[in-house]
Amino acid sequence: IKEFKFEEDSWDLRKFQKGTRQLTANFNFGPSWYREKVKKYIYFLLNSGYASGTVIGYIGTFRSFSQIIQKYHLKQPKDIEREIIRQYIDSQISIASKTLRTRLKFLRDFFEWLGLESEVLMKKRDYPKVTFSDPDWLDETARDAIQKNLFKIPEPIARQYQIQSYT
Repeated sequence: IKEFKFEEDSWDLRKFQKGTRQLTANFNFGPSWYREKVKKYIYFLLNSGYASGTVIGYIGTFRSFSQIIQKYHLKQPKDIEREIIRQYIDSQISIASKTLRTRLKFLRDFFEWLGLESEVLMKKRDYPKVTFSDPDWLDETARDAIQKNLFKIPEPIARQYQIQSYT
């Protein structure tokens, strides 16, 4: 394992968590002020016991947000305003609702750590609703076959099937 140096833009996360598979955190994105804040926050998360996989998720979020920071030429954290967040959300239109919710949560946590007013920057309505579709239980043919042969199925399983089919 390579010696850890905070200044480097690539960190081997095995330095922070023993038994972790090789994961590398790359910070080659965004302006230098943003990259330094992100590195300090990630260092804080790693020392707080966050799992390497979760930390990689945070870094992915910060990488995607850095595109907005570069686009609007932000110079410091205080330049992040509500409109910037709205532009970020608009830029993430192609990702799944659940992923966007997670990214917004990661950004909210980061903004709070920076001392920004996350409630002003991000509103509850910004978080997309996550819908869970009910799985298709059994098709009509399978249900008919089970009903016809219910007497052949062990009693506890047949009973559970009947309960399930009526609820």
